[in-house]
Amino acid sequence: MAEKRNIFLVGPMGAGKSTIGRQLAQQLNMEFYDSDQEIEKRTGADVGWVFDLEGEEGFRDREEKVINELTEKQGIVLATGGGSVKSRETRNRLSARGVVVYLETTIEKQLARTQRDKNARCCTLKHRRVKFWKRWPMNAIRCMKRLPT
Repeated sequence: MAEKRNIFLVGPMGAGKSTIGRQLAQQLNMEFYDSDQEIEKRTGADVGWVFDLEGEEGFRDREEKVINELTEKQGIVLATGGGSVKSRETRNRLSARGVVVYLETTIEKQLARTQRDKNARCCTLKHRRVKFWKRWPMNAIRCMKRLPT
């Protein structure tokens, strides 16, 4: 039997990574993981609280470890956190261990989808990330597929 390839969904918060990831995993009979949910499971606290307590650097270190562990599995769909790809190491790891798909969305859709999410930091972080997201998909992972959501 052929080895299943991993599928890693990246994109800004509110792009639909978790929603699409669950559906995709079900259709492909693959296991689904969400890096934010995995952090919550391991810490016993929501990611917003962990982010506030540890700061962005501490949170990203934790997130990088979780993603490293999850990407060692085979046949998974992984929805990554919106800022996880700020780490070059994480970007390289994702590229090496599976197919990376960038889910593109507008800021308007992003805000509409996250307005009820108490953990949504996109409003405070979006200005810092807009430039990053505009240049990252084409430069960092050349084999990436882009899908508008």
